[in-house]
Amino acid sequence: MLRIYHIYIIVCLATLSLSVSATEVRGTTIKSLWVNDSSNNVIFVEPTNSFESACGLPQGQYFILEPDLPNMKEVYSMLLAAMMSGRQVTIGGKGECFKYHEKMRYVYLSE
Repeated sequence: MLRIYHIYIIVCLATLSLSVSATEVRGTTIKSLWVNDSSNNVIFVEPTNSFESACGLPQGQYFILEPDLPNMKEVYSMLLAAMMSGRQVTIGGKGECFKYHEKMRYVYLSE
């Protein structure tokens, strides 16, 4: 019985260490937006500031925006406006990965 308890604890700890935390990049401008017909209906968003990737790359390059999800077309519009105006934004990830890039949860744009 004690052995089963120890195995259970080890499995729980291993699961916790494999969880991915969400990334946030504050005060960045948008360096590029990448859309093409072979990208599985996603938009690649590259912030100017480098960030620690939650999805396997030592240094993140892109966030993934899924335009078919609720409110993501509005997020894309905000990113385009921020890119064209040079305004800074805060980008938040979900902690979920699309290949080696983190999926995007939100963008915050202020004065």
